[in-house]
Amino acid sequence: MSPTRKMKVLVAPLDWGLGHTTRCIPIITELLKRGVTVILAGNDTQKKILSEFFPECLFLPLKGYNIKYSNRGRGFISKMMRQFPNILSAIRAEHKWLREIIAIHGINGIISDNRFGLYQSDLPCIFITHQLQIKTGMGRLADIILRNLNYKK
Repeated sequence: MSPTRKMKVLVAPLDWGLGHTTRCIPIITELLKRGVTVILAGNDTQKKILSEFFPECLFLPLKGYNIKYSNRGRGFISKMMRQFPNILSAIRAEHKWLREIIAIHGINGIISDNRFGLYQSDLPCIFITHQLQIKTGMGRLADIILRNLNYKK
């Protein structure tokens, strides 16, 4: 990065609960303290929270994965499996969205909280996760496969 070119970073948390959004607050605060231009992205709920803390930051609408949880613990895995095609579609859509946003806004860094589609091979990308060991409840092989997918990005 050239010292004359100001760093412009996109920060985008996942929409699976507000923990993803709130844990980005100290990161955004530190980036702003260091003079980085921060662009935020997310859904309306995330915008409401982040705009309260960072009214100076541009906020871009970004659709979430819109996951529906099971009312019963036993149905959790099957409900998640049925949503898997929609999750993959959302990941592809956010990757396409990112390419357009990079071109429009001149973004030169990305911090994503569990958003698998927010990466660009020629830019620094940070992927934040709290799920280092995902337990599927479907056995060791399923856990290993899901972990390997999670570590791939």
